[in-house]
Amino acid sequence: PPEARSIVLKHILHDHGNKMRLICAVVMPDHVHILYVPQQDEDDNQFAKTEIVGSIKSVSAHAINKLLRRKGPVWQDESF
Repeated sequence: PPEARSIVLKHILHDHGNKMRLICAVVMPDHVHILYVPQQDEDDNQFAKTEIVGSIKSVSAHAINKLLRRKGPVWQDESF
């Protein structure tokens, strides 16, 4: 539903300027496209794709399940 797409976009925007610099995000009804540049942490290490995308998927999945009053996976395991 549109509310779920808004949740996903909110969590993508949350990491902008922290773990990544967001260039573009498109939230489709059944998938998401994110174009970003990873940022550096305090030790000057670049954040990994799994850390950036994984945190967005995890937090948004919890919020979407709460919204829809359900449990279980929201996202597929892989990302491209």
